[in-house]
Amino acid sequence: MVDRPEEYAVSIADDRHLAAQFCQYYSLGDTPDADALVTDEARAILARCAGATVADPGSPGQALDASMRSIDAVATRSQERGDAVQVAWCRMLRHALATAG
Repeated sequence: MVDRPEEYAVSIADDRHLAAQFCQYYSLGDTPDADALVTDEARAILARCAGATVADPGSPGQALDASMRSIDAVATRSQERGDAVQVAWCRMLRHALATAG
């Protein structure tokens, strides 16, 4: 089980199935489903960030910042491996968090 919001964010950002599904939607021109997928996952991360403040002192903003840094780290590793699909997924996930948070 993943407890901390940033660990949960890594599990989502590093999920190859979600990344492939996201990119498949876009490659097929199914932008609404691609957007819905990334939005749903971003909301799940945000919910973890909001819930973390109940268990740990700190602000939802700190948990969100840590989650976004974790996603950036996954994107960097993915880029170093040449995994463009995972990089695109991470960028869209981070964007969804930045605009929703």
